[in-house]
Amino acid sequence: MNRGVEISSHGCEWAAKNMAGHLKTLGARFSKKAEPCELKIMVGWYFMNGGALMRREMEAAKKRVVWYVGTDILWLEQAGKNSAEVRWLLENVHEHWAEWEPSRQRLERLGIPARVVHMPTRRLYKPLPLPREFAVGVYCYNSRQDFYGWNLVKKAAQLTPDVLWKIYPRYSNCRNGNIEEIKRVAPNDMEMLYEQISVHARIVASDGMPQGPMEAAMCGRPVIYNHQPMPHVMWFPQITPETLAERVLKIRDLQAEGAGYNYEGSLFWKEANDPSRLINEVLNVNAR
Repeated sequence: MNRGVEISSHGCEWAAKNMAGHLKTLGARFSKKAEPCELKIMVGWYFMNGGALMRREMEAAKKRVVWYVGTDILWLEQAGKNSAEVRWLLENVHEHWAEWEPSRQRLERLGIPARVVHMPTRRLYKPLPLPREFAVGVYCYNSRQDFYGWNLVKKAAQLTPDVLWKIYPRYSNCRNGNIEEIKRVAPNDMEMLYEQISVHARIVASDGMPQGPMEAAMCGRPVIYNHQPMPHVMWFPQITPETLAERVLKIRDLQAEGAGYNYEGSLFWKEANDPSRLINEVLNVNAR
């Protein structure tokens, strides 16, 4: 007996499970089995992680969608426009989704026609009051400090000794000078963290579609990001410790004057992350 909508991934399971949760009203479920179903949505095409299994899963479905999340596009770019992987995707996938416009453009250069479909965050946040003490929240976990620009962030913190920097997720809770480390926060408890920060910074070597900047923006926080443009996010592709420190101090001054709140970003990302949009996209695939 054929099932309905199945969501799968071989490298970005958290995003696939998040997507399945938003599509519960359609009877969607997370499954990595090559069994018949009406619609299969593969979150990320990580052909280096079990490409043959992903092909079998997709071939078992009547309709097939690949939702590209970033790293998989990099791998496809390395394989090349005329690679067997790209040819298979063009021949066997009914729709290609990109998480935002820069990703759609990258896919287009590979010859893959894609539409922008936003992946909703785990929940829709609302603007939050600013904390009493100005603080910068930085996503940078211990095991990948170099990837998340730890040396740059640490130098920026040294340049701003009167600014509190909250780094998360870490192995333990501790404070050393103006740097406070925070343990991993459960997804449903992130609002408690956003209440403690005045600005969100994400300094990364590469990225797909990060949830943190969108969530922080929904909470009304200004966001500093270095990887690629995002709406209502301050983009610094050539960021240095000095430029990061300078921007943080400028935001602090604005907030002290009653400005520096990300109202437009809050509204934009809340609308972009509305799960009803994703539901409509899935219904449209089934209707075609």
